[in-house]
Amino acid sequence: MKKITVIQINSRDDKAANLAKLETLIRAAHQADHADYILTPEHSFCMTADKATMHAAAETLEDGEGLRRMADLARELNTTIHIGSILTKRDGRYYNTSVVIGPDGNQLASYDKMHRYDVDLPSGLSYRESDTNDAGDAAVTYDHNGISVGMSVCYDVRFGALYLALAARGAQVITIPAAFTFETGAAHWDTLVRARAIETQCYVAAAGQVGSFPAPGGDRANFGNSQIVDPWGKVLARCSDVEGWASASIDQAYQSRVRQNLPVARHRRAIA
Repeated sequence: MKKITVIQINSRDDKAANLAKLETLIRAAHQADHADYILTPEHSFCMTADKATMHAAAETLEDGEGLRRMADLARELNTTIHIGSILTKRDGRYYNTSVVIGPDGNQLASYDKMHRYDVDLPSGLSYRESDTNDAGDAAVTYDHNGISVGMSVCYDVRFGALYLALAARGAQVITIPAAFTFETGAAHWDTLVRARAIETQCYVAAAGQVGSFPAPGGDRANFGNSQIVDPWGKVLARCSDVEGWASASIDQAYQSRVRQNLPVARHRRAIA
């Protein structure tokens, strides 16, 4: 892994339209920046608060229109495409699953989101992810061309223990595809993403949904601000409040210096 691109998209409840737009954005980003790793947001294929529509758009890891198209695109562009998350189904259950597709079109890794977003916000809006999908139960790291990558999704970012566990497994890059609400994103997104980078001394790639999506009572807004942060907590690249992408290079030598000069992993002690 030499360069990462984070894609920022406004997915809604039309899966076919979302797939077409996602493909267009990935092609344009790859042509412009030539990244060898492209990360898309949570719920890239379908974003709506309607449970039936979300379930209808779900795919299996073994088969599905969206995953097939992304595998074909990865082969064509000769790059890794990390689908931030889609709803997957297996054994009669649904999961919010992050899927990594290598340049040969084969899946490199997948991760089921562990922490579900069941909250009541100060504005009065309520979210119940547990109504739509089950929770995963395993942390995931994998190798990408000699760099260890740790996986997470959206609400996971509030649970630092997961990121410390990924770092303890050797993660050098951690991915956070998300669909952060505008309300919580404006208050916490930047702080949380940078904190995860600083405490793990990892590069963090955070790709977010932007714009609105359908929900009972009217559309709801996502925060956007997709970004790539270095191991010192510096934001290297950022999207704003529109669809698009941002890219940044990975410098393993710089990461090694940060970890050597400030060896927090070695200093960390177990708390009784």
